[in-house]
Amino acid sequence: MDAKKNISREQLFDYMQDRCTEDEARQVRIWLMNHLNDPSIDQLFNDLLDAAETEYDPAGKERVL
Repeated sequence: MDAKKNISREQLFDYMQDRCTEDEARQVRIWLMNHLNDPSIDQLFNDLLDAAETEYDPAGKERVL
């Protein structure tokens, strides 16, 4: 089963930009914890970071990491 089907790219992008509800954020965190060792997730986050508007935000970077 493809793990990425459980959480959409848009949900991850909203989570990275702190534009989701607490419940949505919780769902993303649970999903991430269940897929910590999946290298394709790392690539997905790298792609999303590249797509995000760049503004230096140390707290946001730490939250994403």
